[in-house]
Amino acid sequence: MKRYFKTTIAAAVVLTLVAVFVVQSYVKRKIKGGQKATAVRIEVIELAQLVEFVTAPGMIEPMTKVDISAKVSARLVELPFEEGRRVTKGDPDAEPPIPASVLIRLDSKDLDTIMAGEELIKAKPAQSPSEEERKEEQAEPQESTAELPEEERDAAGKVQT
Repeated sequence: MKRYFKTTIAAAVVLTLVAVFVVQSYVKRKIKGGQKATAVRIEVIELAQLVEFVTAPGMIEPMTKVDISAKVSARLVELPFEEGRRVTKGDPDAEPPIPASVLIRLDSKDLDTIMAGEELIKAKPAQSPSEEERKEEQAEPQESTAELPEEERDAAGKVQT
């Protein structure tokens, strides 16, 4: 029995050593592969300018959000201001008056064409005779060319044709 007891103790010691070795190697691999050491620079304190910059991801939100849209559709001709530049809404009461910033310039060719067409449409009814006037002209009897002298008849015939 003593022999059995000695063998059991020896096996327990060997198993314990093997378990300690396995756990130790696992922990070393986790520490080496999982986290890298942070590099630290040590310097003597002195008065100097800051030359390090910190960058971090983030979002900038404006204090006032403004949607810009045109009342008409047209091509953009010019964007006089770059993103981030300061613009003004203008102040006509200031001395001297401050003009409002023009944010975009649109191509006005299409708009000019449309407006000219609308002006023609509005002006056309004023120039053309109404239906009643046309009916009255058609109802009036035409002068007979038979009563006119021959020279006037020829002249009237040329005008009617």
